[in-house]
Order: sequence, then C-alpha cells, then structure tokens
Amino acid sequence: MESADSLRLQAEKQTDPKKKKALLDQAAALYPQELSVQEELLHLGRLWQRDPRHLDYHVIKCYLLHVFQDPASETPDMRKQMLHELTEDPQLLLCRQLAGDKEEAFLRRYVTRLCREYVKLFLKGSNACNGTLMGIRIIPLERCLAKPVALMLHNMEDADLPAPFDTLFPECLLEVFRNDVGSDVHLLAAREELKR
Repeated sequence: MESADSLRLQAEKQTDPKKKKALLDQAAALYPQELSVQEELLHLGRLWQRDPRHLDYHVIKCYLLHVFQDPASETPDMRKQMLHELTEDPQLLLCRQLAGDKEEAFLRRYVTRLCREYVKLFLKGSNACNGTLMGIRIIPLERCLAKPVALMLHNMEDADLPAPFDTLFPECLLEVFRNDVGSDVHLLAAREELKR
C-alpha cells in the first residue's frame, strides 16, 4: 500500500485536475486523518469540474479572492457564495478539525497560499496589472499592483468576515505583497488615496 505522502506527491505532479483529484481521493480514502492530503483537496477546489467549453474562473480556489478585488463584477448571490466557500467550505472545516491545536498555523498557511496563488495568477499574470509593454517592464511591479492590492485590502477589511478570517486575509495578503512583489511604499500610498 502506498503512503499518503507518495500519493500526494504523485498528485502534485499531475497537470490534469481530474487525475489529481482521483489520486488525492485515493489517498484520502486510505488516510482520512492525513491533513496534508485533505489540504491539497481543499486547494484543488472545484478545478476538476472545469468545462473546457465554458470558461469559469470560479472553479479555481484562489480566484475566490476576486470578490475582494472587484466585488461589483459578481452578483450578490455569487459574492455570498464565494465568501462562504473561502471561510466555511466543508473541506476547510475538515482541515481545521484535523489541524487540532495547530489550527492557527494551518489557517495562516491556507490563507497565505490562496493570496500567493491569486497574486501570481490574477495580478502578476494580468496584462492590466503587470506594467509591461511588449514584454519589457516599464513600470515597477510593486507600483502596478499597488492599487488592486490596496483595493483588496480595503474590501477585506470592510467585508463581514468571521474571525479569524477578518484579520488573516488582510495580514496574509500584505505579507505576500511584501515578500513576492516588493516594497509596500506604493501600496501604502494607494491605501491612503482610497481613504480620501
């Protein structure tokens, strides 16, 4: 019988979300108390349900943070559903239970990973945010991303999130910005601009 880590590592190497889900489901069936497996299932989100004929970013777990970047682009029902999935997903509740006395560390890891993936895929990866022209960076990345991240932080702080998510989301996004993007000088200026 393969170990949970072996199956999880095989799943990590998979590029097909359906095959990844099958391997993680197999590992979860054999090792239901293994947090690392359940955590990977959590981050996989609903990606395995994607339909190549219908583009829907909502199946990507980290895309749920878009509710903070551009809430007006989502219907009220979709906003509510996205916030619910971010904070009360049954898979998240299972992981929290399995984390036991390390729940706080698990939640910080979960939120940081969501923020890091969102910044990488939907902010750095966006033509509107990346400050390049014909592949040449003409505006520093931290300056380009300052406004969207400032808006996200503002909306996270205004959202009616349950504890500890009310503080974790802004803290982790700010940490990811500082570690993965650069100086927060432009971010702080953008935040001040939002307050005016």
